[in-house]
Amino acid sequence: MEALFRFLAGYEILIYAVLFIGLVVTFRWLWQAYRETRDAVYGLERQIAMRHMTTSIIALLLIAMLALGELFLASFIVPDLPATTFLLTPTVSLLSAPKGTLLPEVATAVAGTATIVNGITSASSGCVPGEIMITSPSSSQDLNGIVKIFGTVEVKDLGFYKFEFTPNGVENWATFYAGRTIETGQPIGVWDTSQLIPGDYQIRLVVTDNQGKEFPPCIVTVRVTGSQ
Repeated sequence: MEALFRFLAGYEILIYAVLFIGLVVTFRWLWQAYRETRDAVYGLERQIAMRHMTTSIIALLLIAMLALGELFLASFIVPDLPATTFLLTPTVSLLSAPKGTLLPEVATAVAGTATIVNGITSASSGCVPGEIMITSPSSSQDLNGIVKIFGTVEVKDLGFYKFEFTPNGVENWATFYAGRTIETGQPIGVWDTSQLIPGDYQIRLVVTDNQGKEFPPCIVTVRVTGSQ
């Protein structure tokens, strides 16, 4: 079901285009059937023409119902779905744990089995002031316990955003928070660092519009000091 919702939301324009082409073809069939009915002389000929017209009308109604169904889903159902419905990468379930909480086994997997990449990513990269930005915590800031994340998500046609983390120098991102709305003066994310091994970590803000386009992520490097 989630895959169906992702498809309907991501390919809305394409679906409308296909339905429009089907509508044009069906109208053509209906017009031809009408002409056949009008010009029919014999009873059997008229019955066949009427059957063609009935088939064309049914196809036309079916296409209209599909278009209305897509419009209803895209306008009323999909916007009310939780943001996790549209996450395309393996994530921590936001239903089995509080927002911002990482399950211990996932933390162990990220810290112990991730693949090391060459070099260390810079403290902050990919952020666009006024559009996609993490303002707090700042680069190289020491963190412990529950951390509130403040920032900016101002893009056209916002679909949803998510926060991911990974140990510094490791390319194995895990999602810990997702959202679809931004409230002025309120944190846009929450991160529970109590289960993490002390060390340097990267957190990134990934924003996706309602067409499924993913913007370049905003990445900030911080230091987890452990429970204090």
